[in-house]
This record gives sequence, structure tokens and C-alpha cells, in this order.
Amino acid sequence: MLDDENDPSFKPPWGQLDQEGDVEYSHFLTYRDLGPSRKLLNAALTAKRSHKTFKNLSSLHDWRNRAMAWDRYQESNRDTAITHARIAATDSMAILRARLAIAIATDADPKEIHARQGNVLRAMAIFSSAYGKATDYDHRCADCNTARVLRPGELCKSCHLANVKANSRAAAITAGQDLSLVHCDTEGCETLLTTGDIKAKLTHCARCREAAISTEQVTS
Repeated sequence: MLDDENDPSFKPPWGQLDQEGDVEYSHFLTYRDLGPSRKLLNAALTAKRSHKTFKNLSSLHDWRNRAMAWDRYQESNRDTAITHARIAATDSMAILRARLAIAIATDADPKEIHARQGNVLRAMAIFSSAYGKATDYDHRCADCNTARVLRPGELCKSCHLANVKANSRAAAITAGQDLSLVHCDTEGCETLLTTGDIKAKLTHCARCREAAISTEQVTS
């Protein structure tokens, strides 16, 4: 964006010149709008005019420099739009991260925590795909060193769940609780039991219990 753009008296270089007629200006616009790779011959063919006519008009009204000024203006507008979009995307991710942090801090249901983790990861993946390498989020997991879209020092989902599981076990040991009531007993399942499951003295998460019931129905 040009510094003088807000000045009412300002006339951009690509605007119509005082000595430039309407037809001549329309020819310039044909040339200008062909983009940075524009050529006089292509513009003349588009307008169905002779190459010589366009060459004379270009020299008379400085088409080349005016078109280049237009290109710089367009590029500046694109950069500004991209910057605003990046800021908006970063703010959106900050909101998603805050919601995840609140869910973890308030011991929300593991399913809610997992869903919010998924929202954050998807948002970061979209951000990285849209804007190339997202320097604030393009890092490796601090535990397994797997390439992920993460902030420095963050863990990937698998390592985070493993740490949550380990911390829950440590807390259970400290509190003298039965370890089987901390997380699902199904081998390979990382789901933490809900407060309701623990109070009901259940040792498997709802998904594994449903899977077991389905298996029994099939085999019976």
C-alpha cells in the first residue's frame, strides 16, 4: 500500500493521465492487466490493434514503469492480506490451545481432552499447509523426536498420552489407589478412565466395554 494513498489529491502512476484519452487508457489497462509477464505484442493482439500502435502509446505514456508500479502495489496488498490471515490463524490456534489447557487443568473427560488435542493439531496442520513452513510450530517431539507441527519442547499426541498415563500411575501410587482404576486395562488402550468409571470400580473404558459386548454377541 502506498503512503500517499489516503491523500485525496494523490493520483497513482497506473491511473489515467491528464494527457491520456479514454481509448488510450483502455489500451494501457489491457497491457497492465496481463500481469508481470506482459508483452506489448500480446496486449496489441488482445485489443486487436497493431503492435506499432501499442509501442508508440507505451513510449508516449510510460506504460512499462506505470505497469511495474501497479505490480508492486498488488504485491504489497497480497503481502498485507497474507499477514492479516496469519495473525488471525495464530489467534485462532491460541484460542484452541487455551481451551485444551483449561480442559486438562479442570480434569475434563479424556474424550473431551482428546477432541481438543485433535482440534489443535488439525489447525496447526492447516496453518502449515497454507503458509508453508510455520516456524513457530514446525518442530520435533521433545520425547520421540518425530517431526510434528509443534511448538519447541512440546510432545506429540502419543508421547503426551504416555506421559499422562505415567503421571496418573505415579499419582495413584502416591495416593495408594489401585492402579487398575487409573486407566483402561485393555492392552494397547491409552484411554484414561472417567471419574464415573473409577467410582463404579470399572477397569475398562466405555469403548473397550462396548467392543467386548459386541464380540460376545457375535460369538454367542
